[in-house]
Amino acid sequence: MYCFFVVLTTSLLVSTSGFPTGAPDEACQDLLPSHSGSVVSHNNDTKKYVIAVTPGLEGQYYVVLGGSPFKGFVLRVEGGMLASQDGNTQKMNCPDERLDAITHTDNSTKSAIVASWKPNKNGNFMFEATVVKDRTAHVIGISKMFQVEDLASPMDATS
Repeated sequence: MYCFFVVLTTSLLVSTSGFPTGAPDEACQDLLPSHSGSVVSHNNDTKKYVIAVTPGLEGQYYVVLGGSPFKGFVLRVEGGMLASQDGNTQKMNCPDERLDAITHTDNSTKSAIVASWKPNKNGNFMFEATVVKDRTAHVIGISKMFQVEDLASPMDATS
């Protein structure tokens, strides 16, 4: 009986704890966390977060997702390659090869994360993100359009 109670308790804790070490690869597709009991925060919450893209060295860019405190995230772009720049991020293996994404490595509170990005062509690129404020609330629809006209000369599409 004791063994059954331990297994049941452990199973309940695991199934309700979310994904403290990062979103599953399937979240690349729809950017939706699959935490049990999680609800979408009001759309105005997207204004509390920003994606910023700035030029770096040798054709790379820095991408920052920041704003109000959050515990988890998925940041995705179609085209190019995202890479972790700090201990708070890790690569995801997106089922769709056109997409590249990163997620959190732990569920500590963050106000910003940094990644590097290398575009694979000229054109417009849409960065999209979902942040998890806590296990029961997440914000979807955070986005930033960025234009690369010349791989050596970046331009922000919203400027």
